[in-house]
Amino acid sequence: MSDDIDNLDENKIRERRELLSQLPDINVRNESLLQQKSRALWIKQGDSKSKYFHASIKWRRLRNEIKRNTLP
Repeated sequence: MSDDIDNLDENKIRERRELLSQLPDINVRNESLLQQKSRALWIKQGDSKSKYFHASIKWRRLRNEIKRNTLP
């Protein structure tokens, strides 16, 4: 029984590390998608390069940024 618990913990740790290793790629994809969506919206509204546009994107990037990774 104790071996099962230890093995489960090791599996969770391994799975968590694998998921964390995928974060940079997911973050790049998400960033690209956000840029495409925001660009399309602003072009549709006729204001493609305003100061407000750049400020809103900067705020979104800061909000969505992963500050740190913690492994058990």
